Amino acid sequence: MFRRTNKRGPGVALQMMRCEESQSAVLHELQDADAEQLPEEEPAGVVLPADVTVTGNARGSRRAGGGGADLAATTALPAQTSDISFTGRGTRSTVGELRATWALGKVCEALGLGDDDHVTLHKTVRIMARFEWGAPTVMQHLRAANSFIGKSWFSWVLYRALDDGVRWGRLRLVLRSVAGRARSCVVVQRLRRATARPGCVLSEFGCVRLAWAFDSDDAVYPALHVVDAVDILREEDVQTDWYDRAARLGLRSMPSDGTSSAAEWRAARFFTNLFFPWTSRSMRPGF
Repeated sequence: MFRRTNKRGPGVALQMMRCEESQSAVLHELQDADAEQLPEEEPAGVVLPADVTVTGNARGSRRAGGGGADLAATTALPAQTSDISFTGRGTRSTVGELRATWALGKVCEALGLGDDDHVTLHKTVRIMARFEWGAPTVMQHLRAANSFIGKSWFSWVLYRALDDGVRWGRLRLVLRSVAGRARSCVVVQRLRRATARPGCVLSEFGCVRLAWAFDSDDAVYPALHVVDAVDILREEDVQTDWYDRAARLGLRSMPSDGTSSAAEWRAARFFTNLFFPWTSRSMRPGF
């Protein structure tokens, strides 16, 4: 929107019209994606659990006009992720087809399935986010899509591991069923804590420096981990370690430059963004 309206010299009225058109298109695509969460048709061969009615979503309150406050007062969000229904349309695929995709070569081992087994894919998984700083839980929509609003979208997440520790990862797949059994889970590319750079101001303020985690020294792509939706704690805002990237690849280097080699996967560094205001408005309404 910025490039289309501020770099071509039209008048203010035309700029506003272009902004409105872009915003409407984005909102329509988001609405269509959320609508796919509603029960429409069940994946073939999958036995799905009884639906749990989800009420009181934020979109309903905003569209209700003058009655929005009354609607919010009479409905409530699910208390936890396990209360959210995950039925709806999906894309059926074999594990072998997924394995042919870059970075998913070991998805068979991660899922414990063979090439001929089937899974049902979706672009979005909904969770009730839990915040370690005590803010009330909210619903978050996490994406794993090669194309969403015209660009790829793979959400970063903080999740609970089997050892009850917390880990970071990037969504690669959202699954609705695995080998004919209904299951709301995701496949993530794992991240690990990396050594902080001496004197780094981000580390001093609590941002965590991260790197990709690998299963072995000769692995080309990051390790894959299957995580149930109920074990995802919340979305995480993860940013490129720009200081490190500029030192290795030059000041003008960008993540979209296509430098995805095995060496770059291992050298890449990231930071969690401690300053992203996930809940600042809900905790301080006047902020």
